[in-house]
Amino acid sequence: MDDLDRTVYTHRDGRSHARNLAGLLSRRIADLLVHNWDLAKALGRSTADFDPELVAWTLEHYQSRFAGYERTDPKIIGSVAVQRPAPAGAGDADRLAAFMGRDVNFTA
Repeated sequence: MDDLDRTVYTHRDGRSHARNLAGLLSRRIADLLVHNWDLAKALGRSTADFDPELVAWTLEHYQSRFAGYERTDPKIIGSVAVQRPAPAGAGDADRLAAFMGRDVNFTA
């Protein structure tokens, strides 16, 4: 068995929840990438130094995870914001941010 396929247990609201380790790690990676994008934008910094393979993997993972979902109703998708458009020619970091609900045209 691949270690990433194993079940781990998280605790929330006083209860234990079984989770797939790969899924849990992918959520943490996406969370860190998107919040680092938030900080970079707020500070007027570039996101060009984000690891391109990690950003591309995360974007592909979440695009496949939400395939078939209507991304206009936040009640349906939980903690992920409604998808926003990314401008033509946007890099992967901006495309990931837009997919996760960020306004990529924001300037500090």
